[in-house]
Order: sequence, then structure tokens, then C-alpha cells
Amino acid sequence: MKISIQQCAPLLGLALAGMAWGQSSVTLYGVVDVAVRHDTNADGNGHSRTALGPGATGSSRLGFKGTEDMGGGLKANFKLENGFNAANGDLADNTRAFSREAWVGLSGSYGELRLGRQYTVMFEHYNTFDPMYGISNVAESVPFLAYSAGTDPVHIDNAVRYGKDWGPVGLALIAAPGEVPGVGGKGRYAGATLKYAVGPNGISGYYEQRDPNTDATSGEPKKRVWGVGGSYMVGPVILYANYQRHNQLFAIPGEVKGNLYSLGAVYPVGQWTFLAAFYRDRQENDGGLDARRNTLALSAYYSLSKRTAVYAYVDSTRWKDGYVELLADDYGSKGRRANVMLGMRHNF
Repeated sequence: MKISIQQCAPLLGLALAGMAWGQSSVTLYGVVDVAVRHDTNADGNGHSRTALGPGATGSSRLGFKGTEDMGGGLKANFKLENGFNAANGDLADNTRAFSREAWVGLSGSYGELRLGRQYTVMFEHYNTFDPMYGISNVAESVPFLAYSAGTDPVHIDNAVRYGKDWGPVGLALIAAPGEVPGVGGKGRYAGATLKYAVGPNGISGYYEQRDPNTDATSGEPKKRVWGVGGSYMVGPVILYANYQRHNQLFAIPGEVKGNLYSLGAVYPVGQWTFLAAFYRDRQENDGGLDARRNTLALSAYYSLSKRTAVYAYVDSTRWKDGYVELLADDYGSKGRRANVMLGMRHNF
């Protein structure tokens, strides 16, 4: 049986239309960051330590992200990202294939909906409005760990996230069910953030709470964190300021509350970028606890290219009056710790 070109034309048109309608892209990306690091008071005996390890600008990572244009402004999106230690090749979390992010979603004129493992609203806020969030000794303070040592502070599993921007105004809502049989809503997470940003100038507020009372964390109280912050550009310098209030961070008697104040600045000049930040965390409870933790951090980056930079980093932390650290190391009893790093970072 013969099939004419005229008969094939409608089928060919449908095929071509389907190809255009289903256009998609997948991107492989990552960061490799390694530094030589020297710490004072690195253990309970006051010993110093020099090591090659993760850098000062966040962990190394490897990820895949993609989008499919389905027509009419509707897109399907996904992101899969894992962290690793470039100094030895170890995974940041050897129990997960993708420890940083793993989600799929839809976006369009209505906003974006994501399903899967995602960042908390607290992390999203500080990742935008703090130039040194999550690095070195800064990351070891209570507000940045945010919850008990056994709970991931910046990621939420099994989460549903909805976000939408109206020009300079952005809203995001994240929720995750507890998924623990027989204990109702235990283990639930809920968070919300609202921001207004025009270029480098912006302001944001966030609130989140988590009930970790699951079989694995029995007896811990509900965790509540809220805060506000923003950024403002003065000439070439971007200034940052934040305030955070955190409640019920420990599984110990009495409600432990805290206030975190932070200031930061970024100054780019030529191939150099200079960063500075100061953090002050105050803990208190009804049992008389009134403790403080202060951290000053300074850093300088020199860009060798658009993707590669070398840097120097230094910080000094002092805590007193019984400030409660969450890490297993016992250096908190020493009252002071300093850290120096020389590193290299490559983006691809």
C-alpha cells in the first residue's frame, strides 16, 4: 500500500509539534572547594589541629537539574544534588544518594510547586541575606545548627513547597507531614517566608516550627525559629543585618531561648572580594542560664577566572557563662576557638 506525502504531512506536523512541545534540558553542575584548615582548641584537651578538608565557602557538591517546557507557560522541573568532601572523596551523607536536594515540581503563572527533599525557609533566608552563612565556626553555633545535633537543620524530607513572585515580592510556604504511625502530627514541619527585593537591596522575614517527637527523638520539645533581615547597597559595598529568635532547642529541662544578631558586608573590587561578618548569640532559660557566643569572621577571595578563585579565611569565636554547644567536640569548655583557612574553589 502506498502512502503519499500528503497523507504523511499531518502525522509529520504532529510529530514536530510534539517535539517543540516537549523540549527539555538537563544541566550537570557542581562545586569543588578544598582548604588547608588550622583550628585551635579542636578537642576537649585544648589541642590544635591542621588538616586538609572542606572549604570555607560551603561543601563541595555535584548536581543535576532540568526543565521540560510543556507549553502554555507550564514547565516540569527537577533537581538532584549531593554533597561530598573533595579532600578524600567521601559523601557528605553516605546514607543518601542525594543529601542536599531531591525534588520534582511544576511551575507556571501560578507559581512553583515542588515535592521532595528541600531546604528550610530559615536556610533560604540566610543563604540570601548573610554573606557567610553556614561556614566554619559560624556553622557550629546553635542558630545555624538550629535544632538538636541528631536532626538535619537545613533540609526537610517529604516536603511540599509552594512559591510565587509578584515582581519584587516573593512568598514561599513549606510543609511536611510527620509520617510516624500512631503519633498523629509528631515530626511535622511548617515554614513560611516573605521577602521584598530589588537588585541587591531587600528585606525578608521567616517563621518555622518542627516537632521532632518521633520514635527516634523521643522527649524533645517543639522547635520554633523566626527572624527578619535584609541587605542594602552603599556604593560598591553590600551591607547585611539579621535578627533571629529561637525557642526550645534542646532536650533538657526548661525552655531554652536565644537571640541571634548578625551583621555582614561584601566589598568587591577588581578581581578581589572582601567579606566580613559578626554574630552574637545569647541563650537563656528559666533556670538562670544567660550565656553568649560571639564570632567574628573575615575572608578575602581572588578570582583567577569566572569559575575559579583562591581565598583566605579567619574567624575567632568566644563563648562564656555556660553557652551550650551542640557538637560532640568538647572545645566549648575552653571558652575560645580560632580558625584559619587557605583554599581554592572551582565552579562548573
